[in-house]
Amino acid sequence: MCSGAGAKRKVGVDPVLALQEHINDGFTALKHKQPKQALLHAESVLQRESGGSAKIMRDACLLKARAYYNLNHFRDSCQFISSLPLWLREDRNIQMCLGLAFQHLGMFESAKPVLENLFYNESRHECDKLKHGLALGLLYRHMGQLNEEGLLYQWLAQELGGKTSELENAIDNNARLLAFSQGKQQQKSSQLTGT
Repeated sequence: MCSGAGAKRKVGVDPVLALQEHINDGFTALKHKQPKQALLHAESVLQRESGGSAKIMRDACLLKARAYYNLNHFRDSCQFISSLPLWLREDRNIQMCLGLAFQHLGMFESAKPVLENLFYNESRHECDKLKHGLALGLLYRHMGQLNEEGLLYQWLAQELGGKTSELENAIDNNARLLAFSQGKQQQKSSQLTGT
């Protein structure tokens, strides 16, 4: 039998591609400051994916953890990451999310080993050194360890060579973030005390 123009072809949808599209859409939603939408994409993938691609699982878990983080649900982010199997918890991007969530919860002693490990052992590229170093520097500032913060930034400046303006801009952003977070904490405490 000849298949002409009227013959119908079955077109299958590759389930991995469909899942990857959900993940891509979820990370796009995060970039556009739509963490609720990102969380829906992550949960959709995690409900459908069981025992499949390790990359899909890792990306979906990172998406969910970051969506919680961007929703300011830091405790949910930490609890979700803690519930993951070890091979997923050890992913450096998931570890970064965990360290930052600990930091936002004021759990500095829990954040410190996570962020130090990322900086000293997982910074393979310049962008990793900068990202991990800035997170660790901000933690040192939160903890009042200004000497360690200064030494870290000095080391980063030497490592990054001619990119000191990029580092200075990032340090300024860190200082603004710290001031903003301290302002939020003071606002919360004054709301609780009624002053």
